[in-house]
Amino acid sequence: MTHNTPRNMLRKTMLVSTVAGLFLLGGCGDSKSEQDEAAPRTTPTATTPTPGTTNATTPAREQSEAERTLRRFVQHLAEIEFEEALELCDPSSAGYTEIESQLSIITQNPPSASMFRPLFSGAYRDAQVEPVRVEDSRARFQLTSRGNAKTIDMQRIDGNWLVLAPEGLVDMAIRSFSPTDTPPRN
Repeated sequence: MTHNTPRNMLRKTMLVSTVAGLFLLGGCGDSKSEQDEAAPRTTPTATTPTPGTTNATTPAREQSEAERTLRRFVQHLAEIEFEEALELCDPSSAGYTEIESQLSIITQNPPSASMFRPLFSGAYRDAQVEPVRVEDSRARFQLTSRGNAKTIDMQRIDGNWLVLAPEGLVDMAIRSFSPTDTPPRN
């Protein structure tokens, strides 16, 4: 786990700045053939209800609620609404600190938000959320963006679904970035 010291936060900011600069200049990017070689998607299986159960919450409803929460979380990442994304996360999850550090970078340096916007918007705007398993107040989803995949676990705590954010969501945004994500120049 990476500690959020000022030096590490500066390194992350410099890395993101460098990557964004390379893409803005057109120096990097996945070729069409690399995108075509992405692993094929597998069809996830949802939990089927057990005959004779009388639970008020069915597995289909559990999946729907969890998926809706995860989609809101991903939308907040795409819009760089990190505070709102953090509200949907379990504070003890590994990725919570990573998102929190990005929020502090943007808060301390508002112009950096314009640099992060194409990264996160491009990576998460069209991301696919596929259910893998939903059972016993726990859920697992596959988040896929431009050939990059991340497993996202969720847990129902006090009646609310919370995202157990994994580390690497910022790295996933960087890997998913494309030069076409840059905003039009005025």
